[in-house]
Amino acid sequence: MADTHPSTARRIAPVEPGSILLPEVISLGRENAKTLGFFPDGAFQDYASRGHLLACVQDQRVAGYLTFRKRHLTITLVHLCVAPEFRQGGIAKALIDHLSQASSGFAGILARCRVDFPADAIWPHLGFTARNEIPGRATRQPTTLRVWWRDFGLPDLFSTAPSDRIVAALDSNVLFDLHTDRSEPELNESKALLADWLGDSIEYVVTDEVFTEIVRHPAPQARHALQAYASTFRILSDIDPALVRKLTTQLTDAIGPGESPQDESDRRHLVLSVVSGGRFFVTRDTGLLDFAADIDASIGLTAVRPCDLIARTHAELTEQSFTPDRLSGSALSIRPYRAADIDDLAQTFQAFGHHEPKPAFVRTLRDSLAQSTQSKGRIVVGQDGTLQGLLVVSSVDSEARIRLLRTTRGAASDVLARHLVWLAVQDARRAGRGVTRLVDEYVPPAARSVLGALGFRPADEGMAKVNGIDVMSTRDLADRLRSVDSIYPDPTWIEDTARVLEHGQSRLPSRLAFECERVIWPAKLLDTALPSYIVPIRPEWAAQLFHAQLAEQSLFRSDPSLMLRLNNVYYRSSIPRRIEAPARILWYVTASRESPSTRCVAATSLVEEIVRGPAKEVFSRFKRYGVFRWEDVLDLANNDPFGSIEAFRFGHTEPFETPVDLGRVRVLAEQVGAEMPVLQSPSKVPTDLFSAIYREGFQSRA
Repeated sequence: MADTHPSTARRIAPVEPGSILLPEVISLGRENAKTLGFFPDGAFQDYASRGHLLACVQDQRVAGYLTFRKRHLTITLVHLCVAPEFRQGGIAKALIDHLSQASSGFAGILARCRVDFPADAIWPHLGFTARNEIPGRATRQPTTLRVWWRDFGLPDLFSTAPSDRIVAALDSNVLFDLHTDRSEPELNESKALLADWLGDSIEYVVTDEVFTEIVRHPAPQARHALQAYASTFRILSDIDPALVRKLTTQLTDAIGPGESPQDESDRRHLVLSVVSGGRFFVTRDTGLLDFAADIDASIGLTAVRPCDLIARTHAELTEQSFTPDRLSGSALSIRPYRAADIDDLAQTFQAFGHHEPKPAFVRTLRDSLAQSTQSKGRIVVGQDGTLQGLLVVSSVDSEARIRLLRTTRGAASDVLARHLVWLAVQDARRAGRGVTRLVDEYVPPAARSVLGALGFRPADEGMAKVNGIDVMSTRDLADRLRSVDSIYPDPTWIEDTARVLEHGQSRLPSRLAFECERVIWPAKLLDTALPSYIVPIRPEWAAQLFHAQLAEQSLFRSDPSLMLRLNNVYYRSSIPRRIEAPARILWYVTASRESPSTRCVAATSLVEEIVRGPAKEVFSRFKRYGVFRWEDVLDLANNDPFGSIEAFRFGHTEPFETPVDLGRVRVLAEQVGAEMPVLQSPSKVPTDLFSAIYREGFQSRA
């Protein structure tokens, strides 16, 4: 059909939070909510603030818009909406083409659409091909979603990674809302959870307490129907009675014991959600929601209304679920375990619920102690002496094998598990082991959920990750990947990745290089478009974020839990504007009156995102990272809450074994023929200088 709206009057524009286009976009979304699903105003605001909302403006009107997420190397469409009077006019294609052109380095765009919607026919015309079909979330009439993919010709290194969906437990009132046929405003808020675009983002679960509440329903027929419906969800049960008792005590101390059977059920719902690794508890119970802050502080579970969960989904997926605030206040220490610890370790970490044989568990612990030159075992201990985590790693030929990876169940178990896996990878790298392999058959769900994001894939035995060593070229990485392809049942991803790495016509785009470095961390790739910077940081912040030696000094009061944080945020003045993401950074610790002898490059990190804006808004978004106080951020903005600052979210931090002092940096710059970087503010550094400083920081490995 001919384009009835000439493209000469058309423009594609990013929609920012204060844009005059945003109300039009929200209005258009509301008009099409029947097919798009409920989308709160806050969700539109969040997508706009992240640059993930595009509008097509024609004849001074919003003719269409799209919202999207960027996760690893995949762009996922959330909404693609065109106003009825502009349909069949090329608006959808213009939006998709614009997004594609602005997404260099990504593997492609993913979309899902119900097969019974007329819009399902448009995707081939937009350059998409059908990949597969999956069940929809409708409760009454079964629906089918077709998965569409627009390929950019690059491999998605995470395409076979385990799911990292948000786990949200449903309160009984929300479950009942989802099951009913009635249409009322409050019921519709809950039913919005069934929107198809949320299918790959959230796993809804129920606790076994919901069946107790169903029994209280007066109508037998309704009881049977609700029991059948509740059984379609994954059911969380009391698998750790000791932890349930402990968390119940903490929760009761925070919000009181309750005064009715319903109150008792509510508290059991909350505790079971935490024990089984839930992040959110979705409820319309205003009594519980009034205690949301106390619930979060006492057991680490976030109680939210359905609409709030939907609004928060984008942030949770973009920034991952491993947010640092979930360890705040927990002073943890890591040490080798001893023979005297074995009985306590078995009592705490043996997988009783999965019938793990105690003799085999104990034998693994004892073997590690007996073979201390080839095996290392460590435990994580809380301030009160309680065991929190266990890691046993053995060296076998060219591999580092994680024989035991255990954490106690609780709100921060996935954060701790991720840190333990990271320790194993660092040990493997120091020992020159080319592969880290997880062979623990009884690894808890919280630990298993982090593996995909860390580069682990299903292997011929357990799950395995390729370890990069030192700094390397893309061709070296291709050779390393091919050298281990036999351990993967489906090595197609290795050949696809290697072919892209060996493509010599241009440097690897920065986004793809960034994802490659995350997968092969801690190695660094030399010949890519990923930029490197050197960033000054005050000693007190370095002590909090990564510098263990400074943290041990009494001059700087540091929270030991911060050393477990794998993702953090650093704030600075937005002037001068020097850094773009993604990027690598070297941390230069400046001098201070308390620590005049620092002046050294002490660590390196990967920067995933840069956010610039008014201090109040930027801090509000990242305050859960917990390192900086509002007073610190306000000072950067010259005491103006609306003054401009920037924050960059970074991770994969690697503290140097030997910090490189300022004089040595000058020598290295001269040796590689580079200018000495200006250290008063962030400065871009050439790859050769980055490589020289990095190798110097780990010279003991040579």
